[in-house]
Amino acid sequence: MWQPRHWALRVGRGWIRAEAVSRGRIVWAAEATYESCEELVDVIGRLVAEAQVPARFLRARVELERPLAQRRLLSDLPPVRPSALQALVTHQVSRFFRQNGHALLADAAWLPRKPGEARVALAVAVEEPVVDAVLSGIRAAGLILDDIRPAGVSGTRPLSLLPVAERAARRRAARLDLRRWCVAVVLLWLMAGGVVGVERWRERGRIDRELGALVPSLAALRTARQTMARAEAMVDSVDAGERGRGRLVSRFSAASRSLPDSAALTAIQLNADGSGRLSGIARRAVDVVAQLERTRAIAGPRLDGRAIPETVAGRPWERFTILFGPPTGRAP
Repeated sequence: MWQPRHWALRVGRGWIRAEAVSRGRIVWAAEATYESCEELVDVIGRLVAEAQVPARFLRARVELERPLAQRRLLSDLPPVRPSALQALVTHQVSRFFRQNGHALLADAAWLPRKPGEARVALAVAVEEPVVDAVLSGIRAAGLILDDIRPAGVSGTRPLSLLPVAERAARRRAARLDLRRWCVAVVLLWLMAGGVVGVERWRERGRIDRELGALVPSLAALRTARQTMARAEAMVDSVDAGERGRGRLVSRFSAASRSLPDSAALTAIQLNADGSGRLSGIARRAVDVVAQLERTRAIAGPRLDGRAIPETVAGRPWERFTILFGPPTGRAP
């Protein structure tokens, strides 16, 4: 990609045009002639020095016009990869171009084709002394060369007429820059990972300290919950006892009211399901069971074994124990 401000040099056979371009607009232009490659070096330096442009115009792009840059359409080449086409043409450059006693620098690219058509390559070449003179003039003028290309070529990849050594040096520089960027990215990732690791370690330490500070509160809360659970169990037990005592008093009162006048209760036992036993003394134990069945004060009354005869104040009495079941309905 060309810089917004750059030099555009067009070199033909015996003439050169220099243009200072700023954001696509020509701000200064001049032309000159030369007789030899040695003079071309001086002409480039003189044009750049005479230009009334700011010093920020540092990069240069060079285009070589025909016939200085020779062109050929080649259709008898083997179907090699685009990356190998330039090497193929360079190794057989004398077969395709006129040399005129000078070494040639060449490049080639496959032209677009339609299905079924033969592959055709566009090859360009220029005498090496011309390229060396352009490079020397650019460097002497204090400029940075972007590329040397044939003028008016389109429809293919950009063709370059840089010397082989210059291309190799640029590839090495590009690989070195790529390595540097990779190393920089890795270092940045390592630094970011280190920062994240340190922050996580600090955050973990802060959380551990906060949890440590909460341990006494958690212990106190656990103790309070256990105390509340014991208190709830105690309240439930008291409520159950109160309900049991209420049932016991109610059953004892109902049973007492249902006894005949010649009987008295001495003990009552009530189970959790409402069943239990009555103990007492009466003239006749069977009369007590019959009275309890008739009044339905308790459910299913029955003697627990035989009544025990006793004599109280010279009169016969019977000591009894009556079993009863859980209530099946409300007593009248």
